[in-house]
Amino acid sequence: MWNSNSFLVQQCRKKKYTFITVVSLAVILVAFFITFASFSGSKPLPTLRQINVVFRHGDRTPTYTYPNDPHKDFVWKDGKGALTAKGKFELFSLGEIIRSKYGEFLGKVYRPEEVQMKSSYAPRAQMSAMTFLAGLFPPTGYQIWNENLHWQPIPVNPIPRVKDNILAAKAYCAKFEREKRNSDASIAQNLSKEDNELLKFLTEKTGDQISNISKAESLYYTLQIQRDNKLQLPAWSEEVFPSRLAHFAGLNLASYTQTDTLKRFQAGITL
Repeated sequence: MWNSNSFLVQQCRKKKYTFITVVSLAVILVAFFITFASFSGSKPLPTLRQINVVFRHGDRTPTYTYPNDPHKDFVWKDGKGALTAKGKFELFSLGEIIRSKYGEFLGKVYRPEEVQMKSSYAPRAQMSAMTFLAGLFPPTGYQIWNENLHWQPIPVNPIPRVKDNILAAKAYCAKFEREKRNSDASIAQNLSKEDNELLKFLTEKTGDQISNISKAESLYYTLQIQRDNKLQLPAWSEEVFPSRLAHFAGLNLASYTQTDTLKRFQAGITL
């Protein structure tokens, strides 16, 4: 699945590399690869040679609603599945944190030959990348182009979904699709009696067909976003949210790496 559209594109000075990527993962992951320089007559000293930063987009608005949703007509001003003001702040702050830790290595000035940002094609991911870069590389010296705006444009390179085999991982792969279907079937077959009863309960209360863990996960995130935005959740949700629905969300996430083959698809390229 690896090709020229790889999610890590390196530009370098001699012995110095910086990689930055936005992905749709469930967690924030910051990985740093360290090599060692040897000095005659002394122990090897650690030398930072490259930085890999992989993170998820910031807080977003819902992408799913259901027929009985009391907030289905609520107007999300940023639109469906959009990065929120809180999400922008989160990623800007992450950029500042990385600068505070690795500013000496990165240097004060943004250099396009050393840093390249890759993003999935979703607008919220691209915007997350942009706000992260704003926190990571505020303009300084000759790069200041507007005294009233402490920001500089830095390119973000989104990968089209049909070619994306690592970030959103939407590029078609027959072997992956077969393995994922088998994984889903295995999880569904091994759901407990309580799990299946919960799916029926969710179907009844939402007015939607919540017949699998993927749909239950979508419901979980919608309720989570509504709660975080101070919207009152329906009374029935108190029985299942967050813990019981979080169980389904965890199962659905695990379905992508349940087998060794799926692990190779999901993590092999990154490694």
